[in-house]
Amino acid sequence: MRRNGDRRMAGRRFRLVAIGVVAACAGTSAAGAAWAAPTVPLASPWKSAGTMHAARASGMEATLSNGTILIAGGVSNTTVLSSAEIYTPSKSGTGTWTTTGSLHAARQSAGTVTLLNGKVLVAGGKGTQNTILSTAELYDPTAGTWATTGGLSKPRNGLTATLLYNGKVLVAGGTDIGSPVDPLSSAELYDPSAGTWSPTGSMSTGRAFASATLLPSGKVLVAGGVVSSDGTLGKTAELYSPATGTWSSAGSMAAARDHQMSVLLIDSRVLVMGGQGSSGKPLASAELYTPSSNTWAAAASFSGGRTAAATDVNYSGRVLMAGGFGGNGNTILSSANIYTPNRNGGGWATTTALPEPRGHGMDVRLNNGKILFAGGWADNGSSISRNTAVTYLPSPNPTVTAPDFGTAGSTVKVTGGGFTPGEQIAVTFDQTTLTTATANSAGGFTVNVTIPADASVGGHILQARGQTSRRLAARWFGVTG
Repeated sequence: MRRNGDRRMAGRRFRLVAIGVVAACAGTSAAGAAWAAPTVPLASPWKSAGTMHAARASGMEATLSNGTILIAGGVSNTTVLSSAEIYTPSKSGTGTWTTTGSLHAARQSAGTVTLLNGKVLVAGGKGTQNTILSTAELYDPTAGTWATTGGLSKPRNGLTATLLYNGKVLVAGGTDIGSPVDPLSSAELYDPSAGTWSPTGSMSTGRAFASATLLPSGKVLVAGGVVSSDGTLGKTAELYSPATGTWSSAGSMAAARDHQMSVLLIDSRVLVMGGQGSSGKPLASAELYTPSSNTWAAAASFSGGRTAAATDVNYSGRVLMAGGFGGNGNTILSSANIYTPNRNGGGWATTTALPEPRGHGMDVRLNNGKILFAGGWADNGSSISRNTAVTYLPSPNPTVTAPDFGTAGSTVKVTGGGFTPGEQIAVTFDQTTLTTATANSAGGFTVNVTIPADASVGGHILQARGQTSRRLAARWFGVTG
């Protein structure tokens, strides 16, 4: 059961991501950085991350500037929630959950983005009594409270929300009615400085429950989704250009799909996985989009179809996909797979299963390299949601932590771990060395670096490379402007 087709399209899924690898030079990214997935055992343990104050599925999640995680709204069994809580990770142990201010409107599956000013924007989604919302709210981490902000021009559920390098938020598509889905082609831009929305160019096709990915070029890739009120799914994809406010074709996937998962890889390609297919069953196929050629190619398929899964790029250089719905779309899964990228289609392998099945949970990569998976549906039909949370620790786990965004010429704090104690670590920006650091007795380091003044607006690769261990942790860093 797909729970009315709801799938959160949160900003967390489309922000710039960080990954770590052991250097093996199996390929080269668009920014010229060597990358490879390490040849190490795939299995890593899941550990308890405590218990949320409310059981919830289809909620909204966002990473705050201090590294804590905001979880808000969602559905607790059959009740749509307005409550919110904060997860604080710990180096050892489960971490802690504390309550924070509640949303003004109970909602699930809203578009969610952490803004450059540190506040969190939630927009649209579905409220009580299946009402589709047009309202938007801002969470202030300092005050721990929510405030209303300008509303969308129309109600939207199944929308995508993407933070652009200029600090604005692009919301595209969705549906303004519940059943049947009526896909919208329109798009809107949120201006945080004014707290208002304005129209921008419309997509060529209406789309609901599509995927959206911010590319290093600054364009946004939107793919698939429900494209007709009769439930037809789309294969096509489109690119949004913030410079012109217009959309252009981005080719077509081999398979029509909605509710799929997508991530940006270190080589600038986009991996699209699973989702629901035209038959109504979850897909086991995956596809790769290459921005430089504007083309799609097959990626390796995984074992068993899957939709509404937790999906994150981890610090082992691989993509973790766990839980979700399988079978005919009504079986909640505990199994987990790892995708290893390479120059071609990559490959999948089984990793340690979740301690318990869950789908439509909230998932996010933590600064310590772990991946948090909280809540989600626990059953196959009686709408029981979970309050438990777990973390997944990749192995090996070199890390590099920095702000997701910054301006050219600015100074940013870079920290890392998982290196050999005493070794020299080179910190580079698009392969230009910014500074070196010495790993402490725990294998960690902290340095301040200056982003090159001539760095162009868009995505760049920030790396930390151990000169003895050859371990490499790399992340996308967005230069704003």
